[in-house]
Amino acid sequence: MSEQKQERVGVYVCHCGTNIAGVVDVPRVVDYARTLPTVVHAQSQMFSCAGNTQAEIGRVIRRQ
Repeated sequence: MSEQKQERVGVYVCHCGTNIAGVVDVPRVVDYARTLPTVVHAQSQMFSCAGNTQAEIGRVIRRQ
C-alpha cells in the first residue's frame, strides 16, 4: 500500500499596486489563507508576475 502524501498549498496574493490592492484587503486575505488546513505558506507580494518574484516563489516551493 502506498503512502498518501498530504496536500500542501502555497498562497501568494499579489498587490499589483492599486489594481488589486485598491479593491482587495490583501493582508486580510493572506491572514485568512494562513488559517486554512492545507496552507503551509501564505504571503502578499508586489507584482507576482515579475521574473524575480517568480524565482522567489520557486525557492519557497522547493524549501517548503
